[in-house]
Amino acid sequence: MRPGIFFAGLIFLFAGCASRKFESPGVIRYQHLEMRELKLKTFFDALLETLSRREYHGPESVTVAYFKKERYTGKTVKQHANRQTELTGDFCEGYPCGSWVHYTPEGFLEKRILYTNDTDFYEHFLEGKLIRRTYRYGDRSLSIEYDAETGRKKEEELIRPYNTERYLTRWNAQGQAYEMRNDTVYFRWDENKTILLDTGRYGYIGKKKGEWKHFYEDGKLRLLENYSYVYRDGPSREYYQDGTLKAEGEYVKDKREGVWIFYFSSGKKERVVTYSAGQEHGPAEEFYESGGSRSKGSYCYDRPVGRWIFYDSAGRVERVKEH
Repeated sequence: MRPGIFFAGLIFLFAGCASRKFESPGVIRYQHLEMRELKLKTFFDALLETLSRREYHGPESVTVAYFKKERYTGKTVKQHANRQTELTGDFCEGYPCGSWVHYTPEGFLEKRILYTNDTDFYEHFLEGKLIRRTYRYGDRSLSIEYDAETGRKKEEELIRPYNTERYLTRWNAQGQAYEMRNDTVYFRWDENKTILLDTGRYGYIGKKKGEWKHFYEDGKLRLLENYSYVYRDGPSREYYQDGTLKAEGEYVKDKREGVWIFYFSSGKKERVVTYSAGQEHGPAEEFYESGGSRSKGSYCYDRPVGRWIFYDSAGRVERVKEH
């Protein structure tokens, strides 16, 4: 036999064996499986989300694995381009099951997943250090975040679909809870837990309700708003950092309505505008900081209409424009 043909045969045989390295009975390379997406979020879920304005938190889809046109049952392995193991896991009738482990190209543990009939358990790692655990059981999910260096718990959140139940707690480096939310109340401090930044209430469907206050980092009031479950609804007042009023008006179903007044940082009026369903609609006037009128006119759904009069800082008519 000619040497060239012999060595070519060896190379071909080696390549064939390498391509089947993980394809012993019950083990198929991941890239040799056909992956199909099966949608779990139904039309009814999407319609309910739109009509109720509640956020859907369930899984949107699931991957189903096929091999030779049949749902695959068995082990699978996938490699990075540098031939480091990328993932190992099992499929049961096409669905991920049992333990799945993911690695980075450098060989660090990246993610670990345990699939069971009614509970999924996830662990995420940064360079092999635990940073997050997630439990999904039934229609609920619990997520816990950790500091990669110290291992301390940083955040814990429990969610049910459509926000009907949501609990959130965040801790600072000293182990103090500086942000907390449950079915009725919400508060958030700075991470040193010395200055209150946000406070308010939630209603029974997990939406904001009643008066909400937001503060600057020095503790002074920044924004006061009112909510009616789904919408901002009622008086709203915004302030400059020195406590001077910046803007005031009302919301109706999350949109500005009626007369809104905006102020300079000196406290003097800057603009007076009439709104309808969130658009400038009606009389409007703009002022110089010295107090004199700068312009007067009207809007029709955000477009200036009719006669607009513009004044100089001395109060004299500068020009008149017809729209």
